[in-house]
Amino acid sequence: MIRYIEELSMSAWPSLQTHLYDGWVLRASKGYTKRANSINLLYEPKIDLDQKIKYCGRFYEALGLPVIYKITSSSELSEIDKKLDELCYQKVGETSVRVLDLESEVVLADSKSDVSFELTEEWLKGFFSSSRVEDNKKRETLTMMLKKIIGKTMFITHNVNGKAVGFGYGVVDNGYVGIFDIYVNESFRGNNYGKAVMNKILVTAKQLGAKSAYLQVVVGNTVAENLYTRLGFKEVYRYWYREK
Repeated sequence: MIRYIEELSMSAWPSLQTHLYDGWVLRASKGYTKRANSINLLYEPKIDLDQKIKYCGRFYEALGLPVIYKITSSSELSEIDKKLDELCYQKVGETSVRVLDLESEVVLADSKSDVSFELTEEWLKGFFSSSRVEDNKKRETLTMMLKKIIGKTMFITHNVNGKAVGFGYGVVDNGYVGIFDIYVNESFRGNNYGKAVMNKILVTAKQLGAKSAYLQVVVGNTVAENLYTRLGFKEVYRYWYREK
């Protein structure tokens, strides 16, 4: 399941550049987020590990980007993780990947959030403001990434008295819906608007034929962790990054 969800999530959060090297997926997106600018160790390698690490270093150095490895809790990667630790790559950003069975007895409550199946300037403007993405280059990069998504995508907006305060998006692919970038304007937090966005994604995805949902939450983000637990999401694995 780990590899399958990792493949789904790479499609749902596409990088601007992707390079395949002996079972590893090297992603680059002008430095916007570790997720889209890291080495994903998905498939069994054949080349010597030291050789591969040197190659990856040269690859990202040529792009002017830091070398970042994404490591899942799969036992197959334990030796590589140990090797990177010995090379002084620090472990950061531990994240819990959680799954919800939409065909179980879980009760999905619809919300009054709005859904669009197209990426609009209005959604982008509101999302940028809410998530405080102010740098124009980052805005341009994220817009390009979102436009590269292949699959049924839904962009959610939650309005309060005519003001857009909550945002998120979901991607339905092969029976799963991936949930990404749930943000609520800081001034409106604590009012269950994030939950409203989540519910709209889940209900809409089920209507579109999704049987399961997955998401990622940084370990220690207790507000988000508690929300996802209440909704019925269960951890299936973790991942973290290794970087210098």
